[in-house]
Amino acid sequence: MVHAGGVPELAVGDELTTRVDFSTEEPLLPAAEGAVLGLTPEVVGDLPTLFPGPWYSVVARLRHRRIADRDRVALEVPDLVLGYPSTNHPLPMAAVVTGRGTISVDPYETTSTAFFDESLRTWCVEAIRLVTVPRPWSHPDWLRRREVPLQRTHSHQDDHGGGYVTYFVSLRLRD
Repeated sequence: MVHAGGVPELAVGDELTTRVDFSTEEPLLPAAEGAVLGLTPEVVGDLPTLFPGPWYSVVARLRHRRIADRDRVALEVPDLVLGYPSTNHPLPMAAVVTGRGTISVDPYETTSTAFFDESLRTWCVEAIRLVTVPRPWSHPDWLRRREVPLQRTHSHQDDHGGGYVTYFVSLRLRD
């Protein structure tokens, strides 16, 4: 999980319940007729301007829910429902879509705010690493990142006045 400052502080051993999301950098496309639903790891390596992987290829059924005059969307693959937070790309008019993206845990989306209860999971924090990413020309260079292991987050101290901090948090799905 990528954990940014300004969200609840975490410590190794903590439990948290959050929504699991599928985030994309590019639009989802209509899947071919008869495509098999699934989520498959895709090796693309670390791209300097994007968050590091792992990246996944997805073929998923779109699930829609109308809430407060807005259409909320989730992606359904076998045994898993993923929140779909992207508002940058219009969704195709298709029941089944395909694309690639990353799986992320959204610490803002908890049991009181998730639109699809099936996308909620409870996790145990196993490790935390403070991540420093050089940003030449305002673009993050993930290949030159530095990581420091921590026992707990302290976002107001760890940012050293920079106003933004990133942690990589290793989670284990609670049984």
